Amino acid sequence: MLLGSSGGSSGISPLAGIMLFLGPAIGPTVGGALLGASDRRSIFLINVPFGVLAAVAVRRVPARLAPGPALGPRLLVRFTVRTTVLAGFAVLAAASLGLLAIGTATPLWLIAVILACRSAATGLVINPLLQALTRQLRPDQLGDASTVFNAWQRVAGSFGIGLIAALYSTALALPAVRTPAVG
Repeated sequence: MLLGSSGGSSGISPLAGIMLFLGPAIGPTVGGALLGASDRRSIFLINVPFGVLAAVAVRRVPARLAPGPALGPRLLVRFTVRTTVLAGFAVLAAASLGLLAIGTATPLWLIAVILACRSAATGLVINPLLQALTRQLRPDQLGDASTVFNAWQRVAGSFGIGLIAALYSTALALPAVRTPAVG
């Protein structure tokens, strides 16, 4: 998850983190909508215009507008790591509550908004924490730090999924509690 070399991770913006997590959240929803609107073969052609647009945009974006190493430190000077992470957790909590509203009749755009908010929250939490954790590391230690972070992220995610599955299966196994009707 650490990007760059020679200490480059200290300049990664929380906004870049949001974008890293936004694609995987919105992609399946948009892909499903495109598949519903066309045949399965045409879905592969969606990458062509975006690839051409990205190649042209890289050449045409003025240097003063391009996101770069200066954006991350400016954001974290304006907003502390604690503020950014707490805001991320608040957005994550709100978006997670939004997941409870999803049903079979929920429109795809609403699901995409909820997932995008969860992605933004993840970017607001992980990148500032990574920057704070790796600030004291030498450039030659960043590779090992990235490996350790990724390993712990996978282990913690596995435990979280296991916990959710255990709670869900326990809830399914419990007998339904019936309350007497009033009136």
